[in-house]
Amino acid sequence: MTNFNPFTATPQLAALAPAAAAVRTPANPADLVNALQDPIHREVGKSRLAKSVRSRKPSDD
Repeated sequence: MTNFNPFTATPQLAALAPAAAAVRTPANPADLVNALQDPIHREVGKSRLAKSVRSRKPSDD
């Protein structure tokens, strides 16, 4: 008797329909060469500037 664990067993998937497989295929790279990129994040207001930190020499008192 083998130990069967349903959580580690790989499910047997049925083949996709041809229409579903056509939808899931990636785009042709030649079509994406001159594609514009969509903005993901838009800056609403002014962003905070980076503030540099100076290292201080220890004082000899």
